[in-house]
Amino acid sequence: MASQLEIDRLYSHIGALANSQQEAAIVPASQTEVIVEQVPNSEIVATVMRAVSQAREEVKMTMLLSEEKETPLNEDYHELIKLKVSDGIKITRIGFGDEEDFKFMEEKLGIQGATYDFKRCFDVTAYQRFIMVDNNFLFFKFEDTYYRTWDASIIQQFQTYFDRVPSLT
Repeated sequence: MASQLEIDRLYSHIGALANSQQEAAIVPASQTEVIVEQVPNSEIVATVMRAVSQAREEVKMTMLLSEEKETPLNEDYHELIKLKVSDGIKITRIGFGDEEDFKFMEEKLGIQGATYDFKRCFDVTAYQRFIMVDNNFLFFKFEDTYYRTWDASIIQQFQTYFDRVPSLT
């Protein structure tokens, strides 16, 4: 379980993602209410696969291109993304990194379809790892810890961040 200090730092980070003075200070409804859950490293792949497999409308995700190139994710994950695209689920992925790594990943993944959009952002300092499913489930990394949440206010912060990222390209 995360300490209150860790929770406070996490909420400060989430608020800063949206880069909005009005939204910069998100805190739990009460000091004892924790609306994010830490995901143990041993459960990361299963958590993400389960969430993506349940997508009915849309999945939004980010990727650090150099990291994915050097240490690729599970092939089953990429096959699941392809399946979701073929099922008509909208997949929007933003890859952070240089053009060479972007082209490499585009070719390696080989995902195509009317509902798949793979964009590149050159500014890796803007990178925030996350996967959002149907705007009601969020899996994300903060520092060296992975979390999940269903909290609408936190999901909205990440949505605001995601919407603003392409302007950096």
